Amino acid sequence: HSVIALHKENMEELEQIGNVSSLIVPNSMHTFDIAAYQIKYVYAKVFAHPSCNDKLKGLQIECFNPKEYSPGNEIRVFALNGFKDVEFVYEIPCGDNRVALVFGDTLFNLQKCPGTVIDRIVSRLFGSIGPLKVTRLGRWTMVKDHTLARKSLGKLASQYESEDSPTLAAIFVCHGDPVLDDCVEALNRAAAAL
Repeated sequence: HSVIALHKENMEELEQIGNVSSLIVPNSMHTFDIAAYQIKYVYAKVFAHPSCNDKLKGLQIECFNPKEYSPGNEIRVFALNGFKDVEFVYEIPCGDNRVALVFGDTLFNLQKCPGTVIDRIVSRLFGSIGPLKVTRLGRWTMVKDHTLARKSLGKLASQYESEDSPTLAAIFVCHGDPVLDDCVEALNRAAAAL
């Protein structure tokens, strides 16, 4: 997910997990490195939101809509109401009635910004630094209706609050560390802050 260039050590670590069979492009802002990955993983299918199709066709990359493909329907693929139709959220089973959510650029979780002073200044201006949230830049580029988006994130969090629902064990984002503790509360805080 979010195929970006990795250092050699990170690539080796990724490949130790297992064969790469799927490459997920979360949105059109994450297409820069996909061609290199497709060359390296020739047999991997590329999945992307339909809004990426033209950009990927320009790179001569065949892509599939992830909503139309889920082995055994194990992975739930959906869009959030109130957000622009540019990326999906993925709910992935983790065993023992636990699930993980995978977001693209809808939510960030950057606790600190590595890089140059300029990188840190720009990240602060765009509101990218801090706990799980829709950033200032995300509000401009990803959100269509703030009230509906807030309700949609809150409704998503509430799906994991009852005893008979799966436990939300992790939230993964393209930018920042995964949320591994108090995931429902983190999602509720992100909704409230919007």
